[in-house]
Amino acid sequence: MSCVPAADWLALFDILATAGATEEDTAGQQKTIVQLLEAIQTLSYRISAMGLEPELIRNNPDLEPSNHRF
Repeated sequence: MSCVPAADWLALFDILATAGATEEDTAGQQKTIVQLLEAIQTLSYRISAMGLEPELIRNNPDLEPSNHRF
C-alpha cells in the first residue's frame, strides 16, 4: 500500500500557511488546517477500526451489520 510522502504533506501545509495576504485569509487558512488535521485523524481512526472490526465481530456476533435492527 502506498502513502503520501511526508514532504508532500509539508508542502501542502506550507502552501496553506503562506497563501493568505490579509488577516481574514489567515484566519480562513488556520481553520482549513485545523479541519484537514481533524479529517486526517478521523481517517486514521477509521482505518484502524477496519483492522479491528473482524476481530470484534468474531468476539461479539451481535456487532455484525446484518444483526442490527432499526
